[in-house]
Order: sequence, then C-alpha cells, then structure tokens
Amino acid sequence: MPSSVRTHLGRTAPLLLLVVAATGVPEAKSFRVAPTDDPALVPWPRTVTVGGGEMPLTAGSRVVAGDAKLIPLARILAGEIERATGLPLVPAGGPAADGDIELAFDPALTGEAYSLTVAARAAVRGGDYDAVAQGTVTLLQALRNVDGRVHLPRLKVEDRPTFTYRGAMLDVARKPHSIATLKQCVEVCRFYKIRYLQLHMTDENAWTFPSTAFPKLGSENFAWAGGEKPTVYKLDELRELVAYADARGVTLVPELEVPGHSGHLRGTLPEVFGYTDAAGKTVTLGVVNIVREEAFQALDTLAGEAAAIFRSSPFIHFGCDEASLGGVAEMPEVKAFMARHKLDSADAVFNAFVNRLHAIGKKHGKRVIVWEGAPLHPAAPPKDLVVMPWVGGSTLAERLVKDGYGVVNAPWGVKGPQFDPFLVNGARVLPGEPALLGATLLLWQQPQDAAVPFLRQIGGLRAEPTYNPDTGRGLPDLVRRLRATDPLLDRLLAGCTVRTAGAFESADAARLDVRFTDPVRATLDTALRAGAVRYTLDGGEPTATSRAYTAPIPFTRSATLKARWFSAAGVPGPFPLVREVRRLPTVRHAAVGAAVTFTPTQPGYYGPGPKGLTDGLHAEGDEAASAGWVGWERGGEPVRVVVDLGQAVKVRSLAGHFLRAGGGIDVPDTVSFELSADGKEYTPAGRVGHKTGLLRGGWFVADVPDTSARFVRLTATAGGDWTFLDEVAVNPVFPGPDLRHAALGRPVVLAHPPADVYSAPGVGGLTDGVVGRSPDFLNPQWLGVEGKNIDATIDLGRVIEVREVGANFLQYVGAGIQIPGVVDVFVSEDGKAFARAGTIKHAANNRAAYIETLRLDLAGVKARFVRVVAHTNGQWLFADELFVNRDRSGE
Repeated sequence: MPSSVRTHLGRTAPLLLLVVAATGVPEAKSFRVAPTDDPALVPWPRTVTVGGGEMPLTAGSRVVAGDAKLIPLARILAGEIERATGLPLVPAGGPAADGDIELAFDPALTGEAYSLTVAARAAVRGGDYDAVAQGTVTLLQALRNVDGRVHLPRLKVEDRPTFTYRGAMLDVARKPHSIATLKQCVEVCRFYKIRYLQLHMTDENAWTFPSTAFPKLGSENFAWAGGEKPTVYKLDELRELVAYADARGVTLVPELEVPGHSGHLRGTLPEVFGYTDAAGKTVTLGVVNIVREEAFQALDTLAGEAAAIFRSSPFIHFGCDEASLGGVAEMPEVKAFMARHKLDSADAVFNAFVNRLHAIGKKHGKRVIVWEGAPLHPAAPPKDLVVMPWVGGSTLAERLVKDGYGVVNAPWGVKGPQFDPFLVNGARVLPGEPALLGATLLLWQQPQDAAVPFLRQIGGLRAEPTYNPDTGRGLPDLVRRLRATDPLLDRLLAGCTVRTAGAFESADAARLDVRFTDPVRATLDTALRAGAVRYTLDGGEPTATSRAYTAPIPFTRSATLKARWFSAAGVPGPFPLVREVRRLPTVRHAAVGAAVTFTPTQPGYYGPGPKGLTDGLHAEGDEAASAGWVGWERGGEPVRVVVDLGQAVKVRSLAGHFLRAGGGIDVPDTVSFELSADGKEYTPAGRVGHKTGLLRGGWFVADVPDTSARFVRLTATAGGDWTFLDEVAVNPVFPGPDLRHAALGRPVVLAHPPADVYSAPGVGGLTDGVVGRSPDFLNPQWLGVEGKNIDATIDLGRVIEVREVGANFLQYVGAGIQIPGVVDVFVSEDGKAFARAGTIKHAANNRAAYIETLRLDLAGVKARFVRVVAHTNGQWLFADELFVNRDRSGE
C-alpha cells in the first residue's frame, strides 16, 4: 500500500489551518469608545482614549528619531506610511515640530511598554527600541486616508503586553523557505506584534543552518515527502535576515533539533553522533549519541555558531521531543555512563543530556527552550529552562508551572472558536502566573506558500489574546478589526490591495479568501502615485513586463491572482500580493439556511461553524485545510447534527457530505438519519454504510418515502481518527458534472482491477465527469492500481470523430505514486481491432503532490472504442477522469 498518512493530527501530521466562526459567540462587552469611532487596532491596547479632532500629515511632515539608535525605525516607518497612503515623509533626526511623528526613548517605561500620543504632533515613546517599534505599528493602524487627506485621530494609547513570549514557528527544514518569504513573515509578525519567529532549521531530512566548523552538514539534504530539497542558508543572508527582523522589532529564534529528529546530523557525522557497539562498529540509532563527549563538544560548537548569527535572540531551541531511545541503553558507552552516574534507564540518560544542553546554551548567553517530551527528572534542570508543551490533552504544564519552569503555550488542535492562552492543552494556568511566558503558533511541514497566509489568518487571531487577553471586546469585534486592517497590511507588503465585488464575505476568520458562485470583478488599489500595479492570473510571479492593471478584472472561474506595485523604473514593491480566487460548487436543497446545532459542541476544527453545514456550498477543496469543513476528533460519542427547517417540509431524501483525507480523516462507518415533527420524538429514516458513502465521493444519501418533518437528525459513527463534515442536505439536487466530454457516463473496462482500498468511485468514476480537487490519494475520487498498468477501454456507444483523449493522474511521491511517464492511446470501431493513435510522454520529477492532466490531440480519427494504457513504473498509478473531446464552450 502507499505509505500511510493516517497519523494522529500531532507533531508529525500536516497542518490543518484553524479557521474560526465569527458568529455564535457572545457579543463584545460595552466599551467607552463606540465601535464606529474605534481605530481598528490589532492587538487591542490596554488603554485607548480617543479625543476630538485630528492631526493632518502633509508633505512637510517628518518622521523624527529623537535618538540616533531610532533612525533605522524612522526610515522603516516612513516607507510604510508611503506605501499605505502615498505620502512620502522624510525620516530625520533632531527635535520634532508640530505635524511631525516623533520616535523617542522614555526611561520611565520598562520592558515592552510604550505610549502613543497624537495631538499637534504624534509621539511614540518606549523604554527600548522594540517597544518603540510596537508603538509605530499602533500608529500605522490608526492612520486614515480619506480622499487623499491623510491624518491621525487625536488619541492617547498606553500599552504593554501581558506575555513576553508571543511567537510563531516555521518549519524551514522539511520544506524550503526563501529569505524573501522569511522577510515577508517578519513583516506580518511586526504588524501583529508577534515578537519571536522561531526557525526549525534541522530535522531528519535536512540541515539548513550554515556551519563553518562542520561544512558537510547540509551537503546531503533530501526533500521531505518529495518536493523541493531544502538547502543550507548562507551566513551573510542569515545575518542580513536577523538585522532585517531586529530593525522591525521581531526577534528570530534558532532551533537545532536533537537528540531525535536528527537523521541528517547522525547520517552526515556518524563518527561524532553515532554509537559504538560491542564489536567496536559505529552504528546509528534513532537519536544522536547522548553520552559521548565529542558529541557535546560538537553541539557546543554548533550552538556557538548559531548564537553568533542570532545575536539578538535571548533563546536557543534544542528540540528534545519524539526521541526514539530504542537500543540506546544497550550500547557499551551508555552502559558505562549509566554505571558511572548511577542511572537506571535511558530516560534518565536523556535527562542528563538535557542538562548538558542547558549548560551549553547558558555558556553562549542563551536561555534554552525544549519541546514537551524532554525528561526533566531525575536530575531537574535549572529553573530558567523553558518548555513548550504541545501534546493535545497533556496536563504537563500544571507540573511545569508548579516546579517553576518557564512555559510557552504551544497548542496543537485548539478546540473552540477563540484561542485561550491560559489553556495549555489539557492544563489550565491561572492568569498572573509568572512561569507562563506566553504562547506560540506552529506550522509544521508546510511549503513556503503557506507561511504568510498562516501568519495572517491565524496569527492575527492568536496575537490579540496572547498580547492582551483582557480586552473584553469579543471575537466578532476582533474579526471586524482584522478585516479592517487587512487592506493596510496588503499595502505594506505589496504596495496595493484588492477589493472584490460580488464575492462571499467569509463566515469564518479566513479573511483573505475570494470565493464566489456568480462571476465577480476584482479591483486593485494603490496609494502610490508613480508606477503601476502589474499582475498575473496563472500563479506566476509578476514582473515589470506583466500586464498592468487598468480596469477591474473579471473572474468566471478559479484562478490565482498575484499582483505587485512597480515604480516607473520597474523597481518592484517589497513583496507580491497573492489571492486564491475560487468559484464554489453549490448544491441546492431544502435545508439551505436552516438552523443547526451539533454535538460534540466544540469540534477540533471549527471551520464555518454550524451555519456552514447548511449554506448550500461545497467545501472549497478536498483537503481538511479547505474552508467549509467542520472536524471532530474521535471520542466516546458519535457526531450528531440536528437541523431545524423552521417548518414542516415534505422530505424525500437526506444527505451528508464527509471527507476522506490524510491525517487519520475518514468517512464515517455509518450515517443514520432520523426525522421529527417536534424535535423530541425521532423516527428512523435511513442508514448508509461506509462503502456506499465512499462510492458517492463522500456523500451519504438516503432515499425516504415522502414524510413531512421539521427536524432532521444526522448521526455519524467515526470511521477514522477524525470526522469532517461539510453539508447536511434535505431533498438535494446535486450539481452536474465538473467536466463534460464525449465519454461522460460511458462504460469502462479495466484490464487490471484497482486496489480495494483505493477503488472508492468504482470504475464508473473514471467517466463520471467529477474531477478530483485534492492531491491526496486517500480522497475517494481517486482510483489506484498497484504495480500494473492502468489499461482502460471506453465504449463511446457509437462511432464518432475523436479529436482529443486525456486523463487526470496523481503524483504523491511520499506514498510511491507517480504520474506515468508513457501513456499510449489506441482506437477501434469494433472493439476488436485496435490501432495506435498516439503516445503521451511525461518527464519524471520529484514534486511532492500534484495533479496533472495528460492529453493527446488527434485529427481525422474515427472510433467507437478508445483504449488508454498508462504504463506503471513499478509503483502505484492513480487516475481520475478519462475524457474524450472535452466540451470547452464554458471556458
């Protein structure tokens, strides 16, 4: 079978983006500043007093640094104001005048405390550089640009964060992240006052930290689950990245993972990090050598190199989670270490290793961070060790806080629509507990294209309760302010923003999506006065020669919009703007808009919440991260959904749409439907099994005799670790095929049957016109054959002119599934004598997971039977739709 991806949604599972409902949450508490007068500030400061009037910014205004150390920040702020408003302010030193923006240190303010006062001039003051930098973000968010008139409302802000550690983590070892992407992430962290950006720089597959002492490290990196191979960063570019972040008040934290997640380190330097067995042979186990003095000396050297580059970071992260200690205690050098130190287990040796790491970090002036999983007994490390508890349901934080260790909340699978920084997985930490340093976001294993959307969609939501958990304003108000600041962040990053008329406003907090059913038009706005906004619609990067924006862009189908401002000389703005514009499939049914309740009431992935289950829209994709899905982790009770139709309706059929995907997500074992007139007494109306649901692509459909009912109850028993539901439908009218062609609905004969577990759509699924949207081999749209050709013969029913033949294939390198290199096409009028019509060739590559359409154009060919032979490479072949003469009229 293809290698399993049915892992628990934990440390090694793909990220499922948490999107939260902006509805169904108590309204924000009253606040002395009316919401319509509020500046849209995120995170909301501790105190905001809005006065009457405004302070204009004009061409004569300056950004004045009251201390030479603040001149870099003055230059950054002046550039940001120009991109936001088009107003080119001059950064300067010396005394400030009325109409200026003044940046200054204030010795009366400590830590990250700052103040912002806007009167005749705007003054941002803080106790240090980073505090002033945070105050400049508040000033940026308060800016107003009305018909070209730029001003600041007169206000007074006094602010300081509740938690010192407000972080995010990017996995740059498993998936390569360019320096340009990391700089963009720094900008987003600055905007939301996320102080620390952790870089997971080493793992099993790769070492990306540039070591001069051990130059072999990183020379043999390999791609994680296919895709691109991470490369070693250059010393100079890392130094420049650190300086870039420091100048914006963001601190980069390096992570060098040991003793586990260290396959590359062990394999590259086995003479240092391997073990010596009883025969004197060097062997590598699942962890680096945790007792060898040479290994500690090497880690000391590597930590010193990292500390020299990441000078501004008070922290260094050493990993220490998911360490496989199998066989370690049997190694002679470990046995000798255990006898010498009177230790009785490999865990105790691991604990001693953690203590040595702590000493190494302290030697280089760094406070050491480790993941939950690092053993802290029998020899307790010093109390300045910091632990990031991440295991869902774990109560470790309670003991850590009691013992006085620093704790950074690193939750996995947050339940509920709003983040609570005091709920550390399964432990509740009291507000005011000094050992709770803060919280961090985690983005594991994802490509760099996911990093900025992740920080924008999830970072803003988590930043406020971590920065200021006592706003009293509620989630709807936070989402309102996030939506209000999104265009400003667009302009700061790309020099332009996008407005879309006719698109859906997200019911959840995934605010950047553009989703539509009817055609829409996108308007690109810029405040910059010279140059042009240039764009592409095919996912390519805009260049100085790309199409210039002159009029609203119409969209009738899905596309990737990328836009960027360019000066008249062709110099681009800092980063591109990216929007996925998606046309949503719909399903018409009698329950659209009906009220919904469900149990368990707090799903692990809230998505659009209850309203999303009767919105008439298909989830946007066939992956758990796609907007529209609500997901529950397997528990002691089934998932139960009750739909209130509001009045009695004659019910003829009932349906629920479920997902099968990686990460242990499977369609239910069974789905039962019941009907009720009063919501109290229910009558069984149908029961649908796992296999039947898979054959319909995850739709569990029950036909019932005409029965009047007001309430529908759906009960789903788990088929996997997670159950994901998109829609509950009453009397559904399903949409037509995605793809129309001459072979639509025609019978297909396969020479070799598909594997049972990968035959969900049946052979008829190859010509049903329903096209797979997800490069996940577990999705029921795909049909998989192991070790043999996909040899399919289609009977078109009559002789026609065949102009085109093609098929969709899947590549998923990590599971051994590759797109065929050769596809032969044969034709026949009688089904007996076949002639070769042509061959399609495809060049092999190592892209991790994607869908490819292979097609052959023909001329002067007539046939009733078309035979497509996709040649295997000895592993797996996965196909979806076989088509003949696609209908292109709607494109």
